[in-house]
Amino acid sequence: MNRALIEVKIPPFRMLKKAAAASYCGIASSAFEGLCPVTPVAMPNGSRLWDTHDLDAWLDQLKAGTAESDDAILDKLD
Repeated sequence: MNRALIEVKIPPFRMLKKAAAASYCGIASSAFEGLCPVTPVAMPNGSRLWDTHDLDAWLDQLKAGTAESDDAILDKLD
């Protein structure tokens, strides 16, 4: 009988620090905040953490071609 091995990577936490969030998205940490429009969550201790659910939603929009450009977002503010 043949066996297949599937490797599934699951982040150990839902809320990620910047470096982990960047890695989760496949983006260099130094470029992450400039490329990712997801707003981090301000935690009670003052740290900022990114929610993997929000990151997934953004990545799904990129994949589908429905992510808004910075200009489109700014136009809505006018």
